Amino acid sequence: MEYEEQRQSERFISNISVEEIEPGGSTKFCRAINLSRGGALLVSEEKDPEKSQGLMWLKFHLPCYDTFITTRAKVVHDSIIGRRHYRGVCFEDLSSEHRHLLNAYTSILRIDQTNQ
Repeated sequence: MEYEEQRQSERFISNISVEEIEPGGSTKFCRAINLSRGGALLVSEEKDPEKSQGLMWLKFHLPCYDTFITTRAKVVHDSIIGRRHYRGVCFEDLSSEHRHLLNAYTSILRIDQTNQ
């Protein structure tokens, strides 16, 4: 999906732990504070945040499912406010199984957040 299409995807408030896998295999953690079928808004608190470059690998677990989603993501928005680092990312290569799980999970969020 192209970025423009994904911005049309409905976004839902979330609080999901996300593992960023960096080149060389090191990892760091952040939170997805909103989630859609095509991307997420990630936030991390860092001592000296630096803007992200291009692509990253992400791994996260959706509540109520028994699998981890691993995907390459493209940074499409990047801002730093104090020690908080916000990155809007677009999922690039979700498998059909992971896309199905993400669609199902966002449907649950839609129902849940509509009823609040």
